[in-house]
Amino acid sequence: MSISELRGGFDRAREKAGVSFQFRDLRAKAATDTEDLHHAQKLLGHTTRAMTEQYTRKRIGDTVKPVGANSENK
Repeated sequence: MSISELRGGFDRAREKAGVSFQFRDLRAKAATDTEDLHHAQKLLGHTTRAMTEQYTRKRIGDTVKPVGANSENK
């Protein structure tokens, strides 16, 4: 798979889902979801805690089921 194919698929999925974010935002999201700053620092490869704190967000969203996991959607 080429980079342009990957990018095109990502853009189409994002449009279909009705969300607006960049591919690079997934990095900060992964760090935030660990809920452990030390682990996030290792995950991102940062040498300082301060740098990791810039990437992580102090918000936790609602927990939802993935698409298709609800029996009503079947």
